[in-house]
Amino acid sequence: MRPSFRKMIFGALLSVAPVLWKCATAPGEEIHLDRPASIFPDYAGISIPPNIAPLNFAVLDPGERVDVRIETRKGDAVRISSRTGEIRIPFKSWRLLLDRNRGDTLFIRISVLAQDGRIRHYRPIENVVAVDQIDPVLVYRRIKHNFIVLGNMGIVQRNLENFDEKTVLDNKRLRNCMNCHSFDRNNPDRMLFHMRGVQSAGMILAQNGKVEKINTATPFNPAAAYASWHPSGKWIAFSVNQVKQFFHARGYNRDVLDLSSDLILYDIEKRQVTASPVTASADFMETAPAWSPDGNTLYFCRAPQIPRGTAIRDCFRDIRYDLMRIPFDSTTGAFGSVQTLLAASETGKSASFPRVSPDGRWLLFSLAEYGHFPVHHPGSDLYALDLKTGLQRDLEVNSPMAESAHAWSSNGRWIVFSSKRDDGFYARPYISHFDSLGKASKPFILPFENPHRHESDLHTYSVPELITGPVPYGSGEIFRAAKGSKTISATLDPGVKVDSETGASEKSLWEMAPYF
Repeated sequence: MRPSFRKMIFGALLSVAPVLWKCATAPGEEIHLDRPASIFPDYAGISIPPNIAPLNFAVLDPGERVDVRIETRKGDAVRISSRTGEIRIPFKSWRLLLDRNRGDTLFIRISVLAQDGRIRHYRPIENVVAVDQIDPVLVYRRIKHNFIVLGNMGIVQRNLENFDEKTVLDNKRLRNCMNCHSFDRNNPDRMLFHMRGVQSAGMILAQNGKVEKINTATPFNPAAAYASWHPSGKWIAFSVNQVKQFFHARGYNRDVLDLSSDLILYDIEKRQVTASPVTASADFMETAPAWSPDGNTLYFCRAPQIPRGTAIRDCFRDIRYDLMRIPFDSTTGAFGSVQTLLAASETGKSASFPRVSPDGRWLLFSLAEYGHFPVHHPGSDLYALDLKTGLQRDLEVNSPMAESAHAWSSNGRWIVFSSKRDDGFYARPYISHFDSLGKASKPFILPFENPHRHESDLHTYSVPELITGPVPYGSGEIFRAAKGSKTISATLDPGVKVDSETGASEKSLWEMAPYF
């Protein structure tokens, strides 16, 4: 009897199950809301590169089920349903949408089935598919935000056309700091970065299929820092900096300052360092060089040298950098006279990290309250200077938190920068379209396959750089060059003179600079 009873119960449940399911999920009243759905990341009202990976997102409005329809004016449509609110867009369908709709609009229609059976329809999200492609690879330093102990860090390249990530080099075996990665005009074959620390210190220079480690320190200068490749391929302009990190007892506590800095030129073929009195003056701290696309002008930032014997705690908030430029003769390697583009006395702020657009029209830079490390200043914003008209303005991409570390795409139509707008703590890459009139579109965060990844990722992504293809050097090849005992030592141009009063080199003068 018991087996028959079970069959009766099972049969009864089968007969009513469709009715129960239908009652639980049957659509009831449909509500049309005059607002878009809340999504994370915020991929609403943006310009999308036509070759970007799917912009997966999560719908934050609660419900039993989310239905998303991505449509175009041409009738193309992609439909996705989710009971978790997480929307992962099929890759092939996404690419077809973008390819067919360059210069047109994508409409993202979101509907949510509520627990009470009602359906909420939200106002469509509208995004523009740009005509201009973005460089396919983004390189950044990924580092845990640790002030005390040297944690794991790595230079990582991310394919923007999909979600592939590949490590260029990390410090799991070397336990060094690595920073200041730089490419020659978005060219992945010509790159450099610096290894800091006791082990394997030096500049890693990769070009023309060869990887070398170079000691850029000379009797005149300590090891090089921020770099800019001359378009001729003959020189690299560097700043050489004495950096001090310190902390505040209240507010945003971390801070960094230069105690002294100069600009040098490194002759790649001769492996020789040279310097000019106009860009390596003992009266000023010069830093952050950036060549114009024609190589005839060097842009940089400059502040008065901190007087010897001054306690930094008494003056650090008064250190502000002017935005400068200087003509350069590529035939002779000689500099002209320094010109001030934007004085700190005019803005009341400190300029840092000029970067010139590939067409030579626009100069992007940061303005912060003081100093030259805008990533540590919540009030740091990005500005654009029109080199044709001389007019400058703040960009539309700015937020209440720090914006810094900006870079151009090779076609000059996209910018990428680091922003702390999400939580005020971690810097993450944001992408924005930059049109011919100098207007930047609403920025969007670097997309990941898992749209929740940024919420749990405890890393800072610093110095994002766009390149035209993957780095052609393997991590093993770079590691062997970094770890190996062979280090090429740069020589000093005999024409570089030491300090006339003391007979000391500028390097030794830096060692005399005050701390606290």
